[in-house]
Amino acid sequence: MPPEGREAIARYFPRDQWESGARVSQCESGWRQDAVNDTRYLAGGQCGGRYFHERLQVWAQTEYSVGPWQIDLCQHALSVAEAMDWDSSTRYAAGLWSRRGWRAW
Repeated sequence: MPPEGREAIARYFPRDQWESGARVSQCESGWRQDAVNDTRYLAGGQCGGRYFHERLQVWAQTEYSVGPWQIDLCQHALSVAEAMDWDSSTRYAAGLWSRRGWRAW
């Protein structure tokens, strides 16, 4: 994990959640700030559009998830720059976690 990620997790999460936070961000993005999962093209470029996920054989909703926490910008009011910034995205992720726990991911 890059030092700025470790510092941000320590800044915004309680100590007993540091390890979980590191694991979640690693699983979501491989700790890459520039990670992007954009499936909007599967439904005409629209956020929240429905499409059939062939591999999983289920209906899914399109997303535009960005940054080390893969925050879905279709659902959350962050800019791409904020989502890709360790400090901004970790502050936002900690807020999500405090309201919904790790199930938000």
